[in-house]
Amino acid sequence: MNRHFQFKDQKLKNLIIDICNEHWDIAKPEDNNMGYLWYMYAAGNKKGEFRPFIFLSELNLLVKTGHVTEEEKQNMLGMLLSEDDDNAHLTGYSILTLRKKRVDEMGLWTLTNEKYKDINYVRDIVSPDIFMKNS
Repeated sequence: MNRHFQFKDQKLKNLIIDICNEHWDIAKPEDNNMGYLWYMYAAGNKKGEFRPFIFLSELNLLVKTGHVTEEEKQNMLGMLLSEDDDNAHLTGYSILTLRKKRVDEMGLWTLTNEKYKDINYVRDIVSPDIFMKNS
């Protein structure tokens, strides 16, 4: 399955950019390599491009903040990685709605937002172990 297609809906394009910007701000001081990766998709030469790790990172954050369960995350990943592009779009709209709810309730994840203080970016969101078990 090649998930390097690009969403055409502007709402989903904006979602990708918003996720990349938020994660870039958090990753910069935590992990230089991840910070650079997020920079490339937030403001660099890959700005706005979609890759599955973008949605996986957001789903991991949604699990850590209690907005989805691990089982719901796995179901959405299954849809995202299926051969049916409609499933990828449905997953994108689900993440859009869930992310909006998280931001409405907790605000954006920043280094100074106390509501996120117990989340370790490297361990909880982008650890190789988390990514490997979800690929």
